[in-house]
Amino acid sequence: MAIFLGQEPSLLVTAGTNLNWGVSEYGFSGWLRGAPVEVTKGAVTDLPIPATAEVVLEGEMLPPGAGTDIEGPFGEFSGYYGGGARPAPITIIKSILYRNDPIILGAPPFLGSSRGILSSRGILVWNELEALGIPDIKAVNYSWGMCIISLKQAYPGHAMRAAHGAIGGTAGYHGRFVIVVDDDIDPYNLEQVLWAIATRCDPETSLDISRRIWSYKIDPRLPKHKKEAADYTGSVAIIDACRPYHWIDEFPATTQISEELLKETNAKWGKVLGEE
Repeated sequence: MAIFLGQEPSLLVTAGTNLNWGVSEYGFSGWLRGAPVEVTKGAVTDLPIPATAEVVLEGEMLPPGAGTDIEGPFGEFSGYYGGGARPAPITIIKSILYRNDPIILGAPPFLGSSRGILSSRGILVWNELEALGIPDIKAVNYSWGMCIISLKQAYPGHAMRAAHGAIGGTAGYHGRFVIVVDDDIDPYNLEQVLWAIATRCDPETSLDISRRIWSYKIDPRLPKHKKEAADYTGSVAIIDACRPYHWIDEFPATTQISEELLKETNAKWGKVLGEE
């Protein structure tokens, strides 16, 4: 095996993305960066390692029967040391390749350090929803254990179908909340999302809880007794922050300025307002 440190952003994002079996991660990374990933052979493993890596550790991971050692806890993507210390296979390092004065881009265990890695999984959620035949998905923001889906409602139950589809796939694994908003809401703008929840969500009819959803060992909210029983399941809340479909045309119009009017206003008054 080869462990490389100081990777460029496309490789970092690819490492945190669940690609389908058989899909080349180097190929996916090359697609992201718009050019093939330059690789070179490892000194002792002959594995293709990124030529731009700052530090590369080459070695052999022993099978569990050959011995394990305690490692951890690690600063996880959730912002907690949630995994604890646990036995892991031992890797014998046989070669260390490095640049002089290496620059380690990595993600140290600081709050939010891994947000950019897992946010790429919003693409996977979007693909899964389209594969289920759920139309008119406009954007998906996946971060901080929340999956926010923006869609253009096409039929009754559209929003809930998208929410349940997300829970059944990637979003259900690392998620705690699935929020569905209309297509006039930018899911990456949390102020807009909170506004939609505050004004379009009726707590009595717009909130649902799905139980016994797959979770993971490092879930900081997983109770001790469930971890000890290897019961890695939890609950996910669905928040329907869309305008009610059956009276969507009667829902009060927003005061949001259209893009056309905004452009016309900037063209007319931009110099006076100092915005040009």
